[in-house]
Amino acid sequence: TEYLEDQANKPLIESLYTAFIYKYPTKDSVIGLNETEIEQIMWAYDKQARLLHNNGQFIEASNLYSNAEKINPNHFGCLFNHALHLQIQAESAEEKEHLIAQSIEQYRKCIKISKDSPNTLRNLSDVLLKYAQIKNDKKIYREALETLQEGLIYFPDHTYNLACYYALTNNIDASKENLLHSEQLDTLP
Repeated sequence: TEYLEDQANKPLIESLYTAFIYKYPTKDSVIGLNETEIEQIMWAYDKQARLLHNNGQFIEASNLYSNAEKINPNHFGCLFNHALHLQIQAESAEEKEHLIAQSIEQYRKCIKISKDSPNTLRNLSDVLLKYAQIKNDKKIYREALETLQEGLIYFPDHTYNLACYYALTNNIDASKENLLHSEQLDTLP
């Protein structure tokens, strides 16, 4: 009854998400469900994790995304939003390195599922640049550049991250050129 009382005090939509999550907490609990039903469960996990994130409950949101991944390790939406959640959380956290590394791992999983996702490529390049800067690692910088170049196939006008790459690798002229290009095309973040 305590659980029901707690749910009665939540907004209806949040209670619906929680009901799905409560009913389907593990991979075993979805055995026998069809793909559409599992997609609805994953949607509920994603929405609830976003609510937790928006309320500043970062650990709970990460735990929920991790649980969702156990149920369906190939759900692009949950993987992408988990990576984004970690990326955003890293911006204000003291332990940036660990969160950025986790974000990179999640974005890489997304790339395996959908190799040509422009937003994933853009976000992955962003966190790779941050990680390369923290680690001062040329190999990570190269990976960031490769990812940036892949992303430019889809968004050729979005050269801001490329400008950042060049600035971080001390190629000031290329940085200025890409920054001006991005400014002229109104694609600055």
